[in-house]
Amino acid sequence: DYFEIVLGRKRLLAAKKMKMEKIPVVIIDISEEEMLLILLADNRDQRESNVVETALLCKELTTNYGYSQSQLSEFIHQSRCQITNIMRLLTLPDSILNDISIGKLSYGHAKALVSLPETIVLETINEIYTYGLSVREVENIVKRYKNQTKEIFDEEKRLNHKYKALTTIKKKSVTYD
Repeated sequence: DYFEIVLGRKRLLAAKKMKMEKIPVVIIDISEEEMLLILLADNRDQRESNVVETALLCKELTTNYGYSQSQLSEFIHQSRCQITNIMRLLTLPDSILNDISIGKLSYGHAKALVSLPETIVLETINEIYTYGLSVREVENIVKRYKNQTKEIFDEEKRLNHKYKALTTIKKKSVTYD
């Protein structure tokens, strides 16, 4: 009764904009699972693939169709650890997933943030945007959070906001970048 466009949405929109009456298409009857696999393969082959879309496709295939992360890693030619890391992104708040999708936040930044509690993630996101932090700097923030007491980490955050600079508190020194 209806057709669903799996691939070629941009081409269809361009053809409509050019007011083309006919466009070549391939019509095939596929299952939902096959459609997800086609979309995953297309996402893999794109020059600028969307990591959040990949995560959602992998989650759907593992949850509803029983694919293992190993099977998916073979299919998209990435390591199983990479698939695990990609899927872990889905634990981040939706606002951050949206930022990753539109390219405002890099996968490297998000991968570093995923192990933090949500309140710290949201604070760190503000710092990333305010100070233009690199992935390495975000990884260092995560490392400091995990290695320090909450009081020292909170004091660093307070000083960051007060002096509008990235602050590091060590045993015998306080530094600002």
